[in-house]
Amino acid sequence: MTRSSAIAAMIVAALAVPATSDVKSAETPTLTFALPTLVPAVLPCVAAEKGFFEENGLRVTLKVHRYGPDAMGELLSGGAQVFAGPETSSVRAAVQGHDVVTIATVARTVQARLIARMDAPHSISEPKDLVGKRVATALGSDADFFLHAFLATHGVPASRVSISSMPVSEMPEALAKGRIDAYAAWEPFVLYGANLLHRHFRIFLPHKIYRGWTAVSVLRDFADKNPETLRRLLAALIKAEEFARRNPEQALKIAARRFELRPEVVKAVLIDDTLAVELDQELVETMRAQSDWAAGVVTPSGNAREARARVDERALMSERPASVKLK
Repeated sequence: MTRSSAIAAMIVAALAVPATSDVKSAETPTLTFALPTLVPAVLPCVAAEKGFFEENGLRVTLKVHRYGPDAMGELLSGGAQVFAGPETSSVRAAVQGHDVVTIATVARTVQARLIARMDAPHSISEPKDLVGKRVATALGSDADFFLHAFLATHGVPASRVSISSMPVSEMPEALAKGRIDAYAAWEPFVLYGANLLHRHFRIFLPHKIYRGWTAVSVLRDFADKNPETLRRLLAALIKAEEFARRNPEQALKIAARRFELRPEVVKAVLIDDTLAVELDQELVETMRAQSDWAAGVVTPSGNAREARARVDERALMSERPASVKLK
C-alpha cells in the first residue's frame, strides 16, 4: 500500500467511527430543568432522585429558584430548556410575547389561599370585611390571580381593597405584627402564618374559585426541534408519577430534601393536590381567563388569549395518549 493510500484509509476509518463525545451527546441530550421552590413539583424531584431521566436517555439537572418568575426567567433567557411551575408563569410569559408552550402538567393544586386576622382592629371574618383592608400578595402570581377571582366572586371591588406586593416569605411575620390585615399566598407560607398567629385567623380556601396546575413548559422552537427528547422527558415524569403513587411517603421525603422543607410540611401542603402527568381542557379554560388578568399585570404583546395554541400535546400524545383530554 502506498503512503497516500494508507493516509486515505486512515481518514475513511476515522470518518466511519465518530468521536465518543459526539455519540454520547447525540444519544444523551442534556437539559436544565428550572423550577421554583414549589411543593407540588414533586414529580421532577422524584424523576431526578430515582434516575428515571437517565433511564430514558436524558441527562437532566434540576435548578431550583426561590419563585416562579425567577425559574421562568431562566427558561426565557436560555439558561434552561424546561420549566415546571405555576401555570400563571407560563401565561404571563405568553402575554409578554414569549412563545412558551405547555407540554404537560404534573400536579393539580389548591395551593393558593387567603389568610386573614379576625381579631380587632383587623376584624375580617367574611369576604366583605376585606373592604378598606390591607391585603398583601405576590403580584403576578397564582395567589394574585386567586385573590382577584375571590374578590370578584364575592362582589368585592378590588379597587376598594388596599392590595400591595410583598415577598411571600415576609407575609407571615407582617400579618402577625399587624402591618397587614390579610395576605394571599401559597403553601407552605399560609401554614407559616397560621402557626405564628395560633388563633383568631381565618383561611379562605379556593374551593371552586380556582384550581391551579404545576405546568411543564418549553419554548415552542425547542418543542418543534426536539420531539423525541420531550417524549423521553415525559416518560420519566410518568414513571415518577407511578413511583409516587406506590410510595407516597418516600416521594414526599424526596421533595422535602430538594426544597429543604420538613416532610410533615410537604405532606400537609399536598393533602388536597393530585400528582399526575396530563393535559386537560380545564387547564386551557383557566389559562384563557388568566390571559385577561395577566394583561393588567404585565405589558401585553401578542394574542395570548389563544390559550389552546399555547398547549402542545404532541409529546404526551406520543407517550401516553389517554392522559390528553383536550378539545
